[in-house]
Amino acid sequence: MKTIEKFPVVSPQGNEYLVRFRKRYGFADLYYVECRLYKRRDNRIIRWIFGDKLLFKWTIWEDRFSYEFIEEAKDIVLEYERRIADEYRKKDNERLFAEWDGIVREAK
Repeated sequence: MKTIEKFPVVSPQGNEYLVRFRKRYGFADLYYVECRLYKRRDNRIIRWIFGDKLLFKWTIWEDRFSYEFIEEAKDIVLEYERRIADEYRKKDNERLFAEWDGIVREAK
């Protein structure tokens, strides 16, 4: 395996991603597999100049990589979307805290 990729990989929310796996040389004769998740750019010229937008990168030592590419692709997409959901939740909680009147009421 040098580089393999799949587009589209569609998440449960309907988002389309490009997933790319690449075997890379580490050190001391050890190899690792780099899993990258991209958002495909709409414009072909921009994609040709800048490439696809890298969203998430995951690195796994080769001896720990299962070579179950379908499962690994699913894992990277779900992990990315989970992290994005966590970020939105944090921002929403910060906004709610800023808007809170500061009065502590008894719990029901």
